[in-house]
Amino acid sequence: MHPVADPREEARTLYVEGLGLPEALSHADAEVTVWDVGMGAATNAMAAIEAFETGKGKLTIVSFERDLDPLRIVTDHPHSFPHVKHRAPHLLLEKGHYTSPCGRLEWKLVQGDFEVTAFAEKSVPDFVFYDPFSSKTDSA
Repeated sequence: MHPVADPREEARTLYVEGLGLPEALSHADAEVTVWDVGMGAATNAMAAIEAFETGKGKLTIVSFERDLDPLRIVTDHPHSFPHVKHRAPHLLLEKGHYTSPCGRLEWKLVQGDFEVTAFAEKSVPDFVFYDPFSSKTDSA
């Protein structure tokens, strides 16, 4: 899936820093919503959570995914996937949502095909992480 770069570094560079998420979260009154389309193993969402943890604002992540197997695999093997040592992906998988103890981070899972489920989502994204599979692997 990520043949050259470490997926955590790719997520930080391309999605988090590339979109300016740390700056958006740097103010205490900031309220940022990220739509994470194609959550996969939650690498991009966890990179956003790392940025949140060094910021001051509120972060809402809405992850859209139709196949939870990648997340199940990594949460079953956290020793091999450091980004899931955080409790958030485990609770997201178990309950469909996670709220941080401070209340400034909310992460919600929306299961199903994005083309269908996006219309029911009430939030409006400030940022969109779009990480699709290759059309050769998943043409739909």
